[in-house]
Amino acid sequence: MEKETRKDLVKGPDEFVSGVGKTVQFVKGHKKAVLLASLGILIIVIGVSGFSYWRVSREETAMIQYFNASGDVKAIEKLATSYSDTKAGKFALLRLTEEAYSKNEYEKAIKYAEEFITAWQSKDIFYWETMMTLTRAHMDNGNLEGSLPLLEECISSAPEGIKNEALFYKGVILKESGKTKEALEAFNKVSGTYEYLARVYIGDIALASEGK
Repeated sequence: MEKETRKDLVKGPDEFVSGVGKTVQFVKGHKKAVLLASLGILIIVIGVSGFSYWRVSREETAMIQYFNASGDVKAIEKLATSYSDTKAGKFALLRLTEEAYSKNEYEKAIKYAEEFITAWQSKDIFYWETMMTLTRAHMDNGNLEGSLPLLEECISSAPEGIKNEALFYKGVILKESGKTKEALEAFNKVSGTYEYLARVYIGDIALASEGK
């Protein structure tokens, strides 16, 4: 076998050039398929960009309607339904919850609160505040026992302020249910804003015990 000279090597086919050439030949022979594939990719890119724009625009429209609604309950209800996938639509549920609770419409408050909690999916301050509104609505509606699981979740996972509020209401429910020992345990764990109220209840329990 003869040894290849530098001249032979120079004359040899370049792999990159050869590969490009094959690609060009393939494209020439399959113009329609390549064109359709390119159009498909372009449509996907445009579709993603268009959806992102539509999404942002929808969020902005919903938020404008949210602020314009002010105290118009009907407008807020419509927003909560028509824009349920947006932040503003979810905030509308939060506003409806507070509105119903302030009017002592506890069944409505419970409904809206549960819808908001399900839709929000983020355990931030809005979530925990709504959890407490839901709890109070159940309590005011006479469902004391049904409130306890909600309070337990707040006690175990909520920020400190919400946790103390939940401990206080847990103590109230237990006291009303005749579970004095458990009520005292809850009241004694309360600190912060609700500590004074908890101490008042502890004093009432002590006075009741002395009178027996």
